[in-house]
Amino acid sequence: MRGPSRLPIWSVIALSYLAVSISVTLLFYLLATRQGKPHTPAEVALGSIWTFILSMIISASILPPILKKRLGVGDARGG
Repeated sequence: MRGPSRLPIWSVIALSYLAVSISVTLLFYLLATRQGKPHTPAEVALGSIWTFILSMIISASILPPILKKRLGVGDARGG
């Protein structure tokens, strides 16, 4: 009999940087739509897309070594 199933490490890493990117994008959206200097809907939408893509790229390169080290899985350099 097997123990409880666990998510593969790549799933945990992908979900974590997806969560970070969504959080950063929501923060951008909330700040961009605050009252004050008005932004057009196109500016907010394109800024949100840009923020999401950029945060995915950055967190996908930063989080895997950190999470592998913290979870104690394999080599923290990617192996």
